[in-house]
Amino acid sequence: MCEKCHRQGLLTLCRLCGSNKVDLNTTVYEASTFTKDVKLALDIDLTTDNKDIHPPYLGTCCRLKFRKWRLNKNNTKKRAINVDVVQWSEHTDGCRTCQEECGHVIAPVDAAKEAASKLGIISWTENGCTVFISHSQGGTTVQRHLLIKADNSWAARVYGVDVSHHNSLGFIPKCLKTSDDACKLIIEFFGIGICVGNLGFDKVADGKKVMKGQRGEVVGTVRDASNPCLSPATCVTILSSKCTVFVDNGKQAPTCRACMAYRSTLYALRHQLESKQDYAPSTQSTMPTSKVRNDYMTQEQLRDKLKNVQQERRRALAENAALKDKIAELYKKESVALDSEQDSLVQQAFQDVHKDAEKYVGESEAFKLLLQEQRKAFETRDGRQIRWHPAIIRLCIALYNKSSSAYSLLRNSQFLKLPHTTTLKKYMQFTAPQVGFNPDVLQFIQNDWDLDNIADFKKNVTLVFDEVKLKAGLVYAKSSGKIIGYTDLGPVSNEMENFNKRLQDEAQPEVATQMLVLMARGICTPMRVPIGYFPTKSASSHQLYFCIWPAVEALNLLGLKVRAFVADGASWNRKFFSHHVLHKQPGRSTYYTPHPFLRNQRLYFICDVPHLIKTVRNNWENSGFNLKSRNLHFRHQDIKWTQLLDLWKWDRGTDRTSPGLRMMNRVGEAHLYLTPSLRMRVSLASQVLSTTVANCFKLQGKHDTKATEEFIRMMDKFFDCLNVKSMGQWFTSNKDDLKPYEKGTDERFKWLLQEFLPYLDEWEREAMSTPGLSRSECRKLCLSEQTLEGLRITVMSFVELAQDLLGEPGVDYILSDKLNQDALEEWFSLARGAGGSNSNPTAKDLGHIHLNLLVAGSNAVASTRGNCHNQKRKVDLSDTPLPKRKIKRTTLFED
Repeated sequence: MCEKCHRQGLLTLCRLCGSNKVDLNTTVYEASTFTKDVKLALDIDLTTDNKDIHPPYLGTCCRLKFRKWRLNKNNTKKRAINVDVVQWSEHTDGCRTCQEECGHVIAPVDAAKEAASKLGIISWTENGCTVFISHSQGGTTVQRHLLIKADNSWAARVYGVDVSHHNSLGFIPKCLKTSDDACKLIIEFFGIGICVGNLGFDKVADGKKVMKGQRGEVVGTVRDASNPCLSPATCVTILSSKCTVFVDNGKQAPTCRACMAYRSTLYALRHQLESKQDYAPSTQSTMPTSKVRNDYMTQEQLRDKLKNVQQERRRALAENAALKDKIAELYKKESVALDSEQDSLVQQAFQDVHKDAEKYVGESEAFKLLLQEQRKAFETRDGRQIRWHPAIIRLCIALYNKSSSAYSLLRNSQFLKLPHTTTLKKYMQFTAPQVGFNPDVLQFIQNDWDLDNIADFKKNVTLVFDEVKLKAGLVYAKSSGKIIGYTDLGPVSNEMENFNKRLQDEAQPEVATQMLVLMARGICTPMRVPIGYFPTKSASSHQLYFCIWPAVEALNLLGLKVRAFVADGASWNRKFFSHHVLHKQPGRSTYYTPHPFLRNQRLYFICDVPHLIKTVRNNWENSGFNLKSRNLHFRHQDIKWTQLLDLWKWDRGTDRTSPGLRMMNRVGEAHLYLTPSLRMRVSLASQVLSTTVANCFKLQGKHDTKATEEFIRMMDKFFDCLNVKSMGQWFTSNKDDLKPYEKGTDERFKWLLQEFLPYLDEWEREAMSTPGLSRSECRKLCLSEQTLEGLRITVMSFVELAQDLLGEPGVDYILSDKLNQDALEEWFSLARGAGGSNSNPTAKDLGHIHLNLLVAGSNAVASTRGNCHNQKRKVDLSDTPLPKRKIKRTTLFED
């Protein structure tokens, strides 16, 4: 081809992308006019271009892209340009530019032959088809075989295996159209590396052609190594059935990942064969010890072992009969006969000893079980033969989870005999930690709570969800080979997040700083079990949607009925509730949605009551104090925090000679001058918004604090109505509002709907109708809009749900405390307290802590210094077997 045709062809090509989009009959744009922009955007220097190699013009598409890029640059916007730059080369006989210009095209087969000759590949033509082959290194076996037919279609084989549809050759068309396609096929097929498989396992192969698994399926193939460079003992190689055939030339190992993963199985099989050979019978060998596994012995050794066992059994029976005869003789010779009076005295003495032991033990079933297990442990010589009670295992796992060093100290002190840590890990690691919903964990919950046999009303649960702080960072898990620490909110949310990042040209995934935990809490049972978790970076409302509803479906499959969602009043949680706005009542907040799995039932939304009380207290604190972001005013009177400060000083009576008795003896500086950590404690908020403080305002007798007094009484009664913890709490506290709900006509339901909610509505209407103030200033006269919405949602959901539950058969009473997230806060306290001073675990640590606490159950006790009050729970003494980690064993199967 002539160089003139080559230069003429360059005139119609774009300098950057190489496309044929330059029309010489219209205005053309020389590439040199864009030298500065190309240098800044693509780091290409056009001043060094050669007119015999590089086209002189830019195509229309590239020109418009640089125009837009220059405009963004001038407006200081994000600058990005998407141009696939072509690498230009000197003129050759097979130059594609010359072919298009002169109309001469090299046949694909001829181009393939020319490329093959340069690589030293054998080729010939037979029956109209062209064959290309290459042999293995130093051998005679055909390694690669390529056939190009007369219609330019092709087929490729490696060691007889068809690889025409392999991913590595997928970019080459099945019918070769140009010489470039043919050259690419030759270079790619004969240049890519081939997996050599697993060498050095000739004893395992032992003449086989295929390797079979435990079920008889083919898991590997045996191939002749045929490489004289290898040792004489290495004659075959074993490949996995999932072998990818090709390997990346850039990799150091000439073996694909599938064959490398299969190598561990081959090592185990070779170890079994070597063990059998070690125990092979010989003239000088002796019988293997009793600890040798039967599958490691030969048939002759098994027969000898059976004979020895039979002889030992006969010998043991003879010794047992001799001992019985000797004991009978001693009994007859040395025993003393007792009359009836002496017999009654001896029986009375044994009964007195038994009563004394019970007096010291008491009625504690847990202590009795501990003594029984300790006696059994001390009577057993070999600790490996002890079968520990499941309650003891749970207790030890709870202690080990709190501090492994403390558990080792207690176990090695010899005061108590406790299970070895290896035994505990078999139960703690009964399954691998998994983000989302683990099927093994769900199965554990079903068996542990016997969900198939409990009453129908006991299956009512609430789904509680919240986030806990994580230690940000990435951790490598050796068991799974994965990097743990990135955000993972399920497949749907992950795909949406990846799509958003691609739109923003961000490829790096985010590192999780929070862990979203979902817990199922029983309404009529003490159930409180986390069912799943998702590492996140503050989950949004739409991400919550694709985590919460799959949890409802999973619990429904277990037979549980989710009646309500419980969460704090965070903005993303309330927005998640509002996604169900289709069922919103006019003038009311969205507080329920139709249940997808229970016909004619509603699924309610509840904001956590302790969080609501804290936000109400924070609104009051910021009224004229602290941030001064609110100016609470109702019924022509201010409601300010400074009123409480003045009342506290008046109650202390420091300005009096004799202070006398105090009414607000529980209120101190920690209640009034709050720090960020003190604001998290629910008890400080509930003690400020209590009847005691309201009575103290009344005793003070100031007229301008009447609205404050009424505000405190309303919030105190609201908190009491939704904080019923036990059957006898009302008696010890002397408050009727703390009685359990036993009827659907309870007066407290009427008070919540007809007095508490109208009180909030009246306050909001008065604040918003204040003349002379802007809308934002009117908002500051009342509680925040978010707090009001949370109070309304919670009251309406609680009243309707409680009345529905009290109408079900078997439900005698309802404790309103079951509808908050104190159980989840307690679990967070346990998770932060695991492992000593490491208060913020990593995502990997939290996965293991989740399994530990799941097995420990009620034996795990949270810290008493948490954000909420932890109730005492009954210790689980059931003997239900706990799941253990399964041991995977590999055995050798013949063809």
